[in-house]
Amino acid sequence: MPKEYLRSLRNATEAYLCLAYSFRLPSVDVWKVDQEEFFVYFEQNQQLDLANFIRKSIQNYAERVNELIWEYTRLFIGPYHLSCPPYESVYRDSKQIVMSQHATGVWKYYDRAGLTMSSDLVEPPDHISLELEFISNLLSRAIRLKAKRDYYLSLKDEFLSEHVLRCVPQFCGDVKSHAKLDYYYGLADLCLSYLG
Repeated sequence: MPKEYLRSLRNATEAYLCLAYSFRLPSVDVWKVDQEEFFVYFEQNQQLDLANFIRKSIQNYAERVNELIWEYTRLFIGPYHLSCPPYESVYRDSKQIVMSQHATGVWKYYDRAGLTMSSDLVEPPDHISLELEFISNLLSRAIRLKAKRDYYLSLKDEFLSEHVLRCVPQFCGDVKSHAKLDYYYGLADLCLSYLG
């Protein structure tokens, strides 16, 4: 396998992981460290769109963290009208409920990859960040486990087609329509362009 191909898989692995982490509740302790590590990686690997997005997001982070948390809560948690529910089920189920058969379908993919969900996980399996992290995990396995590379790449393509691409574009459109902070607007735009 050519080195360039493996490098492109590594870059995609990190990009999906970065997107996954970015759609989680920001925290002072973890979030900024992760973003700084992603920035260094993307800058070194010439993924300038991701590097520039992260560079902007970590500027004045300490002063903005509460603002980011409030915006995250308003967009993705509530308590009032939930403008951008981060769950595949809501976008795919006619009744717009969480934990529908679509969430069960996501569980089946996790199971096919040999993953188990942590008992302390509070989000449903079809949370956007978990689905993006799952793609990163599949790509990472494809890199590390040469004998099963084709299996994991095929599973990743199937999962993208059957789940992610059926909800994330609409989700990102909702984020762009309702975001008041440039961070979340930019994140949704970047996610759309990356899935594009």
